[in-house]
Amino acid sequence: MKRWNLKRKLILFYLLFLIPMLLLNLFAYVSSTRMIQNQVKDSLAVLTGQINTMIEQKLTDIEKISSAVYSPALLDVVRRGRYIGDDPVYVKDNREMNRFFSYIVNDIDELDGVYVFTENGNMFYKSVIDQMKAVYDPERDEWYGETVARMGRPVIFGAHMPWTLQLSSNRHVYSVAKSIRGIDGSRICTLLLDLKLNSIGELVASYKKQYDSQILVVDETNHVLFGDDLYDVGTELQEPAILTPVRGGMRQAGIRVGGERQFLVYDTSVISGWKLIGLTAQSTLDREISGLRSLNVAVTAISSIVSLGFLTAIYLTNYKPILRLRRSMKKVEIGDLSARAEITTMDEIGSLGKSFNNMLEKINELIESEYKAELRKRDAEFRALQAQINPHFLYNTLQMVSSMSVVHGLPEVDQVANSLAGMFRYSIDNATDTVPIEKEVEHIRNYLFIQRLRLNESFDVELDIDAEAAWCSILKLTLQPLVENIFVHGFRELHMKGMVRISVKRHRSRIIVKIIDNGSGMRMGALRKLKQKLYEESNDDAGVRSVNIGIINVHGRLRHHFGHGYRMYFKSMDGIGTKIMLVFPAIPYEGA
Repeated sequence: MKRWNLKRKLILFYLLFLIPMLLLNLFAYVSSTRMIQNQVKDSLAVLTGQINTMIEQKLTDIEKISSAVYSPALLDVVRRGRYIGDDPVYVKDNREMNRFFSYIVNDIDELDGVYVFTENGNMFYKSVIDQMKAVYDPERDEWYGETVARMGRPVIFGAHMPWTLQLSSNRHVYSVAKSIRGIDGSRICTLLLDLKLNSIGELVASYKKQYDSQILVVDETNHVLFGDDLYDVGTELQEPAILTPVRGGMRQAGIRVGGERQFLVYDTSVISGWKLIGLTAQSTLDREISGLRSLNVAVTAISSIVSLGFLTAIYLTNYKPILRLRRSMKKVEIGDLSARAEITTMDEIGSLGKSFNNMLEKINELIESEYKAELRKRDAEFRALQAQINPHFLYNTLQMVSSMSVVHGLPEVDQVANSLAGMFRYSIDNATDTVPIEKEVEHIRNYLFIQRLRLNESFDVELDIDAEAAWCSILKLTLQPLVENIFVHGFRELHMKGMVRISVKRHRSRIIVKIIDNGSGMRMGALRKLKQKLYEESNDDAGVRSVNIGIINVHGRLRHHFGHGYRMYFKSMDGIGTKIMLVFPAIPYEGA
C-alpha cells in the first residue's frame, strides 16, 4: 500500500468503511440496548449520589445549630447547678432556653423535639407533639453513652421511637446528638435533636420526580428511613436480593426481586453511614430500547449513503490540489527553488500549499543571508589585512627601540615600546580567532597606557574584570575598536577630565561587557542612524561615518560568530557620554 496512489487508497478506504457499516447494522439493536442501559445506570448512580449529598448537607446544617449553645446567656444556664424544688431561678432559665428552642423550631421545619441534658442533672426540652417522660435518665440509654464517647463530634441515629417521650402514637424519628464541650474540653451538656422520619421521604421525593426509579434509604442497622412504597418506614429491611450485594460492597448489581429483574445502585453517606439504594426495573429499560430499534436501522442505512457521498466529494475536491502540490515539490527536488504551489482553496490543503511557499521563501532568504554574512566576514578580514603595515617589521623595530631605551636610561620610552610591541604581537598572532578575555583585556591595558602618556593623563581608567569571566572566549580585537572610538570621537572636544570604565562580568551562562565614557556623546540623528545600521539584517558600510566603522565591524563579527546568543546595546547622549554593552555566551577558552 505504500506504493499506491491516492486514488486507489480512497477506493480501499471506502471499502474498509462500508464493511464495518454493514456489520454495524447487524449489531445496532445490541449497541442501542447497551447504550440505554448504561445511561439509565449512570442516571441512577447520579440520582443516588445527589440525594446522598443533599441529605448529608441537611444533616450538616442541622448539626451546625449546636453552635448557638455557646452564647454567653445559654452557657450560664447549662452550667447552673441542679435545681432544688421550686427554684425561682429555674423559671428564668427555662425562659432563656425556650428562646433557644424557638430559634431551632423556626429554623428546622421537620423538628420533632429538642432536648438539653446538663452535666448537673438539669433537663430542658421542647416537643412538638408529646410530653417528656416524668422520670428520664439519659445515661441508661445507649445513645447517650455513644454521644459522650464521640468527644464533641456529632452522632446521627437512624429510625427509632423517641427515647424521651410518652408516645401517644406509633411514629418514628431519626436523631442528631452532640456533646457540647468547653474550651478546656470539659463536657457542659448534651444536645439531642429528634427529627420526623417522614421528612427524609419528602426530601427524596422532591428530587426524584424526573426519574423512573425507586429509592430506598436505610440506616446502619438496615432500618428503612424511606421506602418509596416498597417497604414500611421504620421496619428492618430483610430482602436478601438487596442486602447481599450491599453487604458485599458491590456498587452496582443486577438482581431479581419478586420475580422481576432489577438493576441496583447504592451510595453510602460518609457522615451518617446511611445507604441510598436505587432500583430500576428491566421493563423500564425495555421500553426505552424498543423505540430506538427501527431508528438505529434507518440511521445506519442513511449513514452508509451519506458517507459514500462524502468520500466522492473528498476525492473530487482534494485530489487535484494535492496533485498540483506534488508537482511543485518535484520541481524543488531537482533544485528549482523558484517553484511555487498554486493555491486555489482555503482549506487545510491550501494552508499546506501556503506553508510550502513560505518555507521556500525562508530558504531563499536564509541562503541570501548566509551569502551576505560570508561576504561581510571576508570583507572584514580584508580590511584587517589592509591595516597591517608589515606588523612583523614594526614589532622587531619596537623591540630594538625598547633595548636602546634601556641602554640610554629612558624608562618611559621602554614602557611605551613594550606596550606597543605587546599590541603588535597580539595583533599578528593568527593561530586562532578567539582568545581568553584576560588576553583581550591585557591588550586594552597596553593601548590605554599609551593613550594616557600621549594625552598627558587627561583621563582616568577603571577596569573591573570578573575572575569567573577571565578565561572565557572572546573574538580577538573586539574591545580595542570600541575603546579607540572614545578617543577618536568621544574625547575630541572634551573640556574636562575624561573617564573610561570597562567592566567584564559573568552572569550565569552569559558574559556582559560594558564600556562607558563621559565624552561628548552622539546627537539623536547620528545615534538613530547607527542603531538602525546595527540592528538591520545587512551591515553594509555604505552611508556610515568612518568613525563608526569599528563598531559596525565588531558587531558583524560577533553576530556571525555567536549567532542568536549575541546582543549589542548602544546608548549615547549628546554632551553626557556613551555606553556600549555586549552580551554573548560564556564559553570556556580551550586553546593553547
